[in-house]
Amino acid sequence: MSMATKHEFVLWLRRYDWQWFCTLTFRAGIRRKASDQLFRHWIAALEAYEGKSLSWVRMVEFGGEFGKLHFHVLIAGPQRISTQKAVDLWIKLAGSAVIGPYDPERRGLEYMLKSIEDDPDYDFDAALLGEHLRRRTRRPQPR
Repeated sequence: MSMATKHEFVLWLRRYDWQWFCTLTFRAGIRRKASDQLFRHWIAALEAYEGKSLSWVRMVEFGGEFGKLHFHVLIAGPQRISTQKAVDLWIKLAGSAVIGPYDPERRGLEYMLKSIEDDPDYDFDAALLGEHLRRRTRRPQPR
C-alpha cells in the first residue's frame, strides 16, 4: 500500500478521541481465527463493564521480541474500567498485554499502521462510533 493511502488512514483515524494504546500478545498455540474470537470477547467484556460501546481500531502483526502474533489496538470511550483491569482480563484470556494512555507522539497512528507500508496483505479491523469523535472547538464568530 502506498504511503499516501496510509496518510489517508491516519487523517481519518485522528478524528477520534483515543484514550488507550494497547499491545495484546497471544500465548503460544493460539491461531489467527481464535485470536479474533478472543479479541472480540475481550472487547465485549470491556463494554459490559463500561455499560456502553467503545470505539476501537486494530492492526494484526507477527513479530516483536519473540515473533508472536499480537495486536496493536487503539480504544476510545473507556471511563469506568482501569487499564490494569483490562490487562488482567487479557492475561486471563489470551496472553500478555501492555495498555497505557494514548500518546499520539510516542505511540501514534503512524506507528500502529506501520504494517500497511510493508505488507500488501495487512489486517485492519475497526468499530468506530460517532460519539467518540474529537470535539471541535468552535472559532468565535465575527461580530
